[in-house]
Amino acid sequence: MRLIHFIPVMVITSIVYSQAMYVSDYNDYVGILASYDSLDSYDAENSVVVHTTTSISVAGSYIFNGTLELGIEYGKSDFKIKNDIGFENYMDGSEYSFEGGYHIKELLPVNIALRGFYKSMSFNSELLDESDSKLSEIGNGFGVEFYKSVLKDDTMELIPFVGIRKMTINSKFDDSNGDSIEVEGNSDTFTFGLGVKFNNFVLEASVKQIDGESEFSSTVGFIIPQKNILFKSNS
Repeated sequence: MRLIHFIPVMVITSIVYSQAMYVSDYNDYVGILASYDSLDSYDAENSVVVHTTTSISVAGSYIFNGTLELGIEYGKSDFKIKNDIGFENYMDGSEYSFEGGYHIKELLPVNIALRGFYKSMSFNSELLDESDSKLSEIGNGFGVEFYKSVLKDDTMELIPFVGIRKMTINSKFDDSNGDSIEVEGNSDTFTFGLGVKFNNFVLEASVKQIDGESEFSSTVGFIIPQKNILFKSNS
């Protein structure tokens, strides 16, 4: 039960990408990005960190007409828990994610992205191996993001953004006897950050408030016009 209690923070520590917000025209693009996330969980009574999560993710997306975005992500996470002498490895996880979104641009004072996603995560640890048990997690949900370009010239653009996301998480623990325990929970995330675009190169930093805990995320990526891929051989 200790494992099941720990998981609801895990699946949400990954990319929620929105590369289409860096596209100002209505052409097709390919987006490629990598992200690093760090989340510390605190004991509120003693104001100390009790466990920490770090994640590295890579993702790719296709942007249709500058507004419709479909993508896939793969991520690896390490979870550490505090003991008497410091932090020790608790478990690690691998995650696959499928996401999609539609961007409403130029109709309102700010642009809006409506997003949906599905995530699947599996976990590994010495404790799981020793007990011949399995731990997995599935999450799905939706979100909305608001963003606007505030500074733009020929080579650089600044885009601040805020977002809200709601997720349902189903955690499943299978033991060596074939018995299963399933726990379902909900999670809310509020995100704010700043994106900087240099030509087709993107840098992004954000802070996420996840059920009262703060996660820092940094992302680098590229947006590549489709014609650069499809017509390169004809140029």
